[in-house]
Amino acid sequence: MTSNNWTFLIPAAGKSKRFNYFKKKIFYKINKLSIIENIVYKISPFSKKIIIVINKSDKKTLRKIFKKNNKIKFVIQKKINGMGTAICKGLSVSSTKYTAILWADQIGITSETISKTIKRHSIMKNLVSMPVVKVKKPYTLVKFKKKKYIEKIIQSREEKIKKKIGFKDCGFFCVNTSKMYNILKKLIDEKKILTKRTMEYDFIMGFKFISDKEKIYALESKNPIDGIGINSLADIIKFKQFQKSQ
Repeated sequence: MTSNNWTFLIPAAGKSKRFNYFKKKIFYKINKLSIIENIVYKISPFSKKIIIVINKSDKKTLRKIFKKNNKIKFVIQKKINGMGTAICKGLSVSSTKYTAILWADQIGITSETISKTIKRHSIMKNLVSMPVVKVKKPYTLVKFKKKKYIEKIIQSREEKIKKKIGFKDCGFFCVNTSKMYNILKKLIDEKKILTKRTMEYDFIMGFKFISDKEKIYALESKNPIDGIGINSLADIIKFKQFQKSQ
């Protein structure tokens, strides 16, 4: 299952401001493992290389956790100013044709969905391939330009989402490494993806510019657990409930 064509990239330098816990979110333990360990162990079968973009203050702890894992390369994000810059930093040191980006708190996504997305991206000519799932009260809302191709993604923290049911992203994105790096760097340099509310460089915000010339392909998942990420302690309860029902 392991591929030499793929590097996994985990942007994990965030400050966890919305997570009400005495430690950073990625160190919260679920099923006896921290969230970041759960993420890494889930993706390990798919790639020989894993890049984790981290905050300098977390370097010592993370090195201790993963001291026996020689797949991992840590990259420091010196200025914590958004997922856009974190991903750009990670892509700059990814040497494989493809890179799979997974949010550090996207604990719900299944190995089956990861595998399907990787396989689909490998045979299609998309810049981005990503799973989406239909949910009630979506925190992010996928807007399609035509069937299965994405125009943009609305985020509730930046814009009010009125739809009661809609497709959301799963925090997992397969991209062509060098092309995405060049496009993303340009969007950052031109400040096109600098958000008004949080004043951060936002990766998802870039989709509305990218979709003008490139293909962003959506694979529909029928499994709602794929869309579960951890923003709060309440999300952990929700995740555990889904696990029991599987």
